[in-house]
Amino acid sequence: MKYKLQYLTVPIGLKMKAAQFDKIKIFAQTGVDMGFLLSQKGDIATTVTPGVNLPSLTKVKLGSLAKSTPINMGWMLGVGAEYELTEKNSVFFTLLYRNGFTDVTTPQLNPTGSKFSDGNIRLNTIALRLGYYF
Repeated sequence: MKYKLQYLTVPIGLKMKAAQFDKIKIFAQTGVDMGFLLSQKGDIATTVTPGVNLPSLTKVKLGSLAKSTPINMGWMLGVGAEYELTEKNSVFFTLLYRNGFTDVTTPQLNPTGSKFSDGNIRLNTIALRLGYYF
C-alpha cells in the first residue's frame, strides 16, 4: 500500500527574534498544527495468494480499503532570517521541520476479508519557506 494523502494544515506557533545585525533579523519558530484530510488516494500492490486473485491498482481512492485519520496533529521547529529591503518591505527564508503526533493510517478489514497492518505511519516534513513582506 502506497498512500498519497493531502491535508490542509493550520499552524499555531511562536516566532521569536533571536538577533539583529544591521538589516538582517535571525529568528526561531516553534508551534503545533492541525491538519484536515482533503484527499486519500494511493497505489495498491497485491501479493499472490492461492485462491485469491487481486489486481494491482494505482491512484485509487482508499476509502474502503485503508482509511486515514481525518485530523492529524503535529509540532514544528524552525530557524530563519529576514532581510529588510526598505522600511516597509523585506524578504525571508525559513528552514522548518515538522513531525506528526498521530498515526495517519487506520487499516481495517477490507472488502476482500484480508486484514493488514501497516505499522505506525506519521507525517514528517522538512520545508524551506521563502517569502516577501510588504
